[in-house]
Amino acid sequence: MTTQQEALAAYFQAQQKKASDDEQELVGLQCLFLAVGLRKLFRELGAWLHNKGEQTIRPDEVLAVLEQIRALSGPYKRTLASAIAVACGDAAVRSVESTHVMLTIGGAVDGITRPDFPAKYFEDTFHSIPVGGNLLQEWCNRAFDSLSIDKIKLEIEKGLSEFRSYQQVARALRETIPGTSSQIDTLTRTYMHTATTEGTLAVYRANSDIVTKIQWNAANEETTCIACAWLDGQRFPLDNPPPCPNHPRCRCCLTPVTDGNKYVDVSIPSIQQAARVPDTQTWFEQSDKRLESLVGPNRFALLKAGKVQFDDLVDPGTFKIKPLETLLPGQDTRKIIADLKDKGD
Repeated sequence: MTTQQEALAAYFQAQQKKASDDEQELVGLQCLFLAVGLRKLFRELGAWLHNKGEQTIRPDEVLAVLEQIRALSGPYKRTLASAIAVACGDAAVRSVESTHVMLTIGGAVDGITRPDFPAKYFEDTFHSIPVGGNLLQEWCNRAFDSLSIDKIKLEIEKGLSEFRSYQQVARALRETIPGTSSQIDTLTRTYMHTATTEGTLAVYRANSDIVTKIQWNAANEETTCIACAWLDGQRFPLDNPPPCPNHPRCRCCLTPVTDGNKYVDVSIPSIQQAARVPDTQTWFEQSDKRLESLVGPNRFALLKAGKVQFDDLVDPGTFKIKPLETLLPGQDTRKIIADLKDKGD
């Protein structure tokens, strides 16, 4: 028979899953908006190079060309950072609202505090606080420069040795659009998910008399990584949870572990508004194919042979996947895997 705590856990998890799906729709629209701006920039860069005609690139022009391209791309990179920051502010405020509604069981429970953080507060926070060791503007610069500027520089260098024209470089530049767009998409999704998590934690911490801990919940999809699957279901102190997202494009979420006394008057049927999302253990044990997809063929071989347990795959200190060579200390891990696969054949 389902207890009230079990019903609450299922309810919170289902609501956070719905909020995550809603967030993905919002992120998708934002990425489309940024992609339009990116294509416009590349048209401007291409037109500038193309207008220089069929003349061959001269060595004394290289630095001037690169500086001009950086100058043309500067406004876009600043606009990109501002657009992501604004989107983060909106995402965080939406998260505060949905998390507050979740803790009230749709309004059935009174006395849940809703922190009053305007979108501008979160927007300024993401502009000024480093994430992953860099400020948002620095990430935006990298997302563009690492592919586009470097590619342009490489093409110009090739142009010097192969006597290419500016128009040929312009055509090569167009080939970098998909890769650059993908990097910006990843940056946007990761930042907006970070903002959503910050909004959620703000509500949990404002209600620390009710929310005693947080529980990590993996997205449980075909693309779920080992580290997030390992974290799934684990509980952490409210004031010191692991960083979420755990990696770029991470879709994990944090659900509350609550003091049941606050919900004692809420009936179990009224809580059971959504079915529980399967936990990772249930999810990956449904088939060997799914488990192998999750951990990869080498770790899968070790798991199936009983050489390691699932918990052995992740470093509990960093929440990152352990290198394959460290899974069996003092042993030749790769040779053992090869032997296991030979026996399987």
